[in-house]
Amino acid sequence: KDENGFEHQEVAMPSVPSPETLLTMEELRERRLCRPRFPRDRREKLDTGNYVPWPLDIKFCEEAGCTQTKTPPRMRYWFKAKGRLSDDLALHRCVVAYTSDLIFSAISLNPHYERGVKTLALSLDHSMWFHRPFRADEWILYVAN
Repeated sequence: KDENGFEHQEVAMPSVPSPETLLTMEELRERRLCRPRFPRDRREKLDTGNYVPWPLDIKFCEEAGCTQTKTPPRMRYWFKAKGRLSDDLALHRCVVAYTSDLIFSAISLNPHYERGVKTLALSLDHSMWFHRPFRADEWILYVAN
């Protein structure tokens, strides 16, 4: 049941680039494939015919957050569904819940990255509360620390 609640915000909007100024994951992928110093094994992995683009536009606020480099356990990115979604609020909530878990576990691995060391992460459970209606086909900023 939808009910009105208190309005407050505990954290100020972070200073991040607007999504229009950032590259999508697909654009970053293409840029990496064109770099002459990009490792061959990584190039072969990215340049397979099995690549299927995600149904989301994801734009990282810091490029280091989407590369395999040792970085702090923080990630900020804009995302939205590709294309227009119906007005079904449940669908928009599902898209956001899916996206929140899509890259979430990788954040904890950032400080531990070592080239050549294979890692695996998974998410068993997390909770979300939706306080207001929103559209998942419009840009949403995701911040995780």
